[in-house]
Amino acid sequence: MFYLHFNNNSNHHLKNNSCTKKNKEKNNILLNAEQVGSGLYSIVTGNGINGNIGDVGEEFSFQVLTYHSNGNQKKVGGDIVSVFIQGCDYHNLEEDVKVRVSDRMNGTFIVYYNVNKSGHYMISVMVNHVSVVGGPFKVNVSPLNYNVDILDKHTLVAGQDIVCQIQPKKTSIHPINDRIDIQLFIKEGGVLKKTVSEITTHITGVESSTYPTTTETTIQKIFKLLKTGEYIIEGTIVGVPIFQKSFTINSGPVSSKYSHLVWDGKELISENKLFILKNNTPYSEFKFLIETKDKYGNIALGSDLKDFKYYLKRSLTPIMINNNNNNNNGNSNSLDNNIDLQQQQQNQINNNLNNGLKEIQPEIHIDYESKNIKIKLNIKKEGWYCFCVKVNDQFISNSPFVIVTIKENDFQNLSNSYSLSKATFHCQIDKNNYIFDNSSNTQNILNNNNSNNKRLSNIILSISKKKIEILESYYFINIGLFEFNINPTVQIQLVGENNSNLIIKDNKSKVLLYNCPNQFLIILTSYYFMGFQSEPTFDSKIKWLKSSITAHTASKSGLSRNKMNTLKINISSRDNILEESLSILKAYDGKDLVTSRLIVKFNDEEGVDIGGISKEWYSKLSEEIGKKPIQGYYLFDQYPGSHVYHPSPLSNLVPDFKSCFKTLGKITAKSVYDSVLKADRHLSIKFAPAFYKLIVDEPLSLDDIQQVDPQLYKNKIEFITNNPMDYVNEILGEPLYFSREIYNPNHPNTGGGMSFKTVNLKPFGNLIKVTDENKQEYIDLLVQNIFYTSIKVQVDEFKEGFYSIIPQNIISIFNSKELEMLICGRDIINFDDLRLHSIFTGLFNDDIISLFWEVVNEFNELEKKLLLKFVTGSSAVPLGGFYQLCPHFTINIIPNINNNSNSSGSNSSTPLLMSTSPNPSPIPSEPNSKNNSPNLNISENTKFNKQSILCPTNTENRLPISHTCFNRLDIPFNNCFNKNILYRNLKLAITEASEGFSLI
Repeated sequence: MFYLHFNNNSNHHLKNNSCTKKNKEKNNILLNAEQVGSGLYSIVTGNGINGNIGDVGEEFSFQVLTYHSNGNQKKVGGDIVSVFIQGCDYHNLEEDVKVRVSDRMNGTFIVYYNVNKSGHYMISVMVNHVSVVGGPFKVNVSPLNYNVDILDKHTLVAGQDIVCQIQPKKTSIHPINDRIDIQLFIKEGGVLKKTVSEITTHITGVESSTYPTTTETTIQKIFKLLKTGEYIIEGTIVGVPIFQKSFTINSGPVSSKYSHLVWDGKELISENKLFILKNNTPYSEFKFLIETKDKYGNIALGSDLKDFKYYLKRSLTPIMINNNNNNNNGNSNSLDNNIDLQQQQQNQINNNLNNGLKEIQPEIHIDYESKNIKIKLNIKKEGWYCFCVKVNDQFISNSPFVIVTIKENDFQNLSNSYSLSKATFHCQIDKNNYIFDNSSNTQNILNNNNSNNKRLSNIILSISKKKIEILESYYFINIGLFEFNINPTVQIQLVGENNSNLIIKDNKSKVLLYNCPNQFLIILTSYYFMGFQSEPTFDSKIKWLKSSITAHTASKSGLSRNKMNTLKINISSRDNILEESLSILKAYDGKDLVTSRLIVKFNDEEGVDIGGISKEWYSKLSEEIGKKPIQGYYLFDQYPGSHVYHPSPLSNLVPDFKSCFKTLGKITAKSVYDSVLKADRHLSIKFAPAFYKLIVDEPLSLDDIQQVDPQLYKNKIEFITNNPMDYVNEILGEPLYFSREIYNPNHPNTGGGMSFKTVNLKPFGNLIKVTDENKQEYIDLLVQNIFYTSIKVQVDEFKEGFYSIIPQNIISIFNSKELEMLICGRDIINFDDLRLHSIFTGLFNDDIISLFWEVVNEFNELEKKLLLKFVTGSSAVPLGGFYQLCPHFTINIIPNINNNSNSSGSNSSTPLLMSTSPNPSPIPSEPNSKNNSPNLNISENTKFNKQSILCPTNTENRLPISHTCFNRLDIPFNNCFNKNILYRNLKLAITEASEGFSLI
């Protein structure tokens, strides 16, 4: 609001809303009796005092005619005329209205004013401090109308800056402070829908990009629109429309990322991308459609047809490219998160360019109505076809499109086989030589079998969902020659000239087939029965193992994993864990163990098993296998200089040793079973590599001796191999025979027992001398005897127990190294992975987190394993890494517990966190504050698995404790302010307090 005051001392004087007291007194002196109350009779007239008075920026005026109290108009000036102008609308309440009053000295006053903002205003007029009759007066100032021009209107493209220039239609005298609001609408189905876009304003003709403006000012509104279509831009000032303009947004250039290749026809069996080649036709047509889109997903055809290139590859074997969008229309939103995947896809396709992917020139035409490109390909032969499209030297997002073509007759045979879940084909094999070891080179096999000495026999190749059989027909009987159980390692491959032969292989063997009349149908049938065949990874094997043992358990027991029985194992003490565990579990067969959840109880400990005790039971029991004798004899011997164990050749002296090894086999398989299906239950013992080979039936080799006993290898095997036997016998002092002496390294110096025994490596071996001609046989038999022959009964019993839990045909897909990882977990601890998948809870902050990991990084490898075992109950890393650890590795900073209320505690003002959230908010409180102490809801009766020792009441000496059931480490708050204290206490806890469970 503004107050303008005029008197006879100043004809053109402008004042603001408040006059000084001194001026008011001076003005009052000038008044006489005739002037008092003349405002009651004065008149206000003119265009600027009522109604719609004009546009903003113009100058407005009105007249004030003063009268005496007797009703006569005054003929002289000198009256005091005050004018108040106040904005009525929200946007102009604080408007600074400029007013000037001119005294014509004849009783007439002219009031001039202008406003910078449109809207409604109230005008109050006073003559000699008395309001004029009829006031206040309400006026409306209209906004200016504007011209709007969109630059490059006919070439507007989605995603580009759109510049809209706005100028007033007429000239204004004064600056204008109206703010123009812009709204954008898109026409969809004949209906205007408001759309949102970030709009930037630039004003030319002034120093800054803010109002006020003048008629010479050009306002630029800059914005982007990502969707094509017809738009309307509308400008308003306080809701009053001032301009409106329509324009069209066109699509941008065709984008390889958002364009899609789709099938355009009804011939394709969409479920499996199968195309049937009709009989008696020279060729069939592939019909494709390229949905061309710009990078914002708008349908577009902004590129010339010359920008598109087309590639095709044919193969008789499945074509598989790792692309999540393969043969999928997809959408732009999902593609935004797959930039890395798209780059991988581009690399894979580029690699295929050198492997059969060739550029072609198909029949092409443009559908201008849908703005799509239609493509036709003439196809004559069956096979897998990989079709790719490139635009602007980039493959479109869902290339390649893979289709399988099949002849009409073959399709009928495939349908029949699929419905019967079995297919048969006639081939040939060389009866003299058709089975090879998996390690044999395929090309060498073909080269060695190209001779004319092959004795080919007709066979039947039978393929089903569970196995592949090679059968030979004798009259009305089919005799099985070889069999492959279907697993991830089984593959059927085309080999030889013109792909006329087949190799069927798994991780153990290869079989060569000749003269297969319809190789493509064989490959296609195996694809539908077995899926895509490739060299399996360890993770893919784990996935298959999980599904296989689950199905096996369900078929064997009729129970699911959700309906597990409880098997309680009560152990008197940890000292008796081996004997008592074997005694309890030997009474249960594999079926009972598979369908049971083991609950372990150490009778001399308070801990209750909700996962942590049974986890440590596996670890502790496996350690005792090689460390504790049973009645003076060990079940497993440790090789000198290594940490691996192998069944002892003297273990047959252990009472009931067969059931011991069979039970150990069941326990080992049960640990694998639980580790794969539920959580880590790995064993701590490391078996010799040869022992893992025996479980999965891999052949033994001299390397197995060298790995576990390098001294024996160097001093005996290598010595015999590299020297004549005469020299060897001379060094030994006696002839060497086909026999072996077995020593008991743990034989006591006194008392009974067997110090050694002698075994023959072959019948009457103690009478057969080793010569230069047969020494290789001796070495092979020695290796076999060390690792298997001398302990055959023990190994066979172990395998029988193992296979009762996980059948041989299932576990055999793993090699010996992978089996070791299944049993023992991953050996290498990646603490970066642990840190990534760890959680901090309780009273922690960033400094405490950094201090903990700094201390842990200073541990050696053994101490790191002890820490992992202390917290989780096992020193092994889960098969899936620490991400698979459930619950995650948790570090919980707990408050100090003092027996003395006056005991010292931390008074640090470091912000603390009381949250389990990954990104908690800091709470600025002292850790010992009474009101801010965390409520852990722990009572004496609460059951937790805890590994600890008694500690002094001094909180700095209070050791961390662990809850292995929850993979949680509790660290007292006072341990976390000094690196040396935390290092000392944590190391003491994991080394001296690593066993035992109690309740807190």
